[in-house]
Amino acid sequence: MGTHFISQKGVLISVGKSLRVPREHRLVAFAIVIVAALATIASGTASTSRATAWDDVVAAAKQEGPANLMTTETPAWQAAEQALYSKATGLKFNVTASGSNGVLETRLSAEEAAGAVQEDVYEDVGPSFFYAHPSWFVDLSTIGLPNLPGYPKEHVYNNLCVDDKLDLSGVTINTNLVPKSRYPKKWTDLLDPYWKGKIVISSPAPGGYYLQWALIMKKAFGLKFLTGLRAQDPTFQNSSVAAAQDVASGAKALSVLSQIDSPAALIAQGAPLKWLLIRNPDVGSLACVGIVKNGPHPNAAKVLLNYLMTKESQGGACQAGVPNISPLNAKGCWPVPKTFVFPQVDPKTGLYPGINNKNLRYRVLHALGL
Repeated sequence: MGTHFISQKGVLISVGKSLRVPREHRLVAFAIVIVAALATIASGTASTSRATAWDDVVAAAKQEGPANLMTTETPAWQAAEQALYSKATGLKFNVTASGSNGVLETRLSAEEAAGAVQEDVYEDVGPSFFYAHPSWFVDLSTIGLPNLPGYPKEHVYNNLCVDDKLDLSGVTINTNLVPKSRYPKKWTDLLDPYWKGKIVISSPAPGGYYLQWALIMKKAFGLKFLTGLRAQDPTFQNSSVAAAQDVASGAKALSVLSQIDSPAALIAQGAPLKWLLIRNPDVGSLACVGIVKNGPHPNAAKVLLNYLMTKESQGGACQAGVPNISPLNAKGCWPVPKTFVFPQVDPKTGLYPGINNKNLRYRVLHALGL
């Protein structure tokens, strides 16, 4: 009958009375058990250390107060996300500025130039602004965000920002003013004389995403498309949300460029609006969000960004009526059409080709009458 004992790994070992194990073998076996036990302890210590470190971040965030967020996200997203975040973490965040990316880029640049940064978390429609100013943003790989290692790599840009939503683009129309027979199905439909005096355009003048759209249109149809739009006597707004408001009021019948979420809040309030996806070419944006260096609430910024990288955050906003697209395929969000192709940007700069070409920019804006 053998003797039984439990090893450090929890394995039942039986040794018969007549079994003789050479001394050197016993020493090796004992060493293996000790190493295994130390590895287990070390692993547990590391895990505990990581958990404790993040708990410390959360505790520090509660002492700092609300993080300041600058975002191109709509008011509907802001309200939904603030409620979700508070419920999930017990923390709050402030939206210090929102609107078109060109306006926000100008504001953050002014804060940086003055050495008076007020923002903690910054979101833009794409990674190009982060690529242009890497020293302004925190290297996300160095701050222990629990959700970063598992986040889809194609939505992480040089560890400067991560996509927390995707967006498709098209037009928003006033359904009281536009009969279904006039709903545009392709971009060139906007040149129909029917639309003269009825269009509001999200202005490409500040640059960024709306300029990218103008360049995409120029590449697909030539400058004649843009001059054709100019001939429609459009007005211009600084953001697609403001343009959607013009359409809701009846001042205009159609806004372009408009994202899925641009009219969402107005539609929820009963406005007679409908968003239409226009394709060929496809136009879409990526909302990239990162942490500003030297912001007033560094720990609160970490907690907020970490939360934005969850299905709870992305899906919760969608289920609250904000029709975004989730990089994590969160429940309730819009699916991307299988054949949809997001505009390709330069992997080194994050920019759409030609967007920094001053001559091309001038020609595009001049064609639109800007």
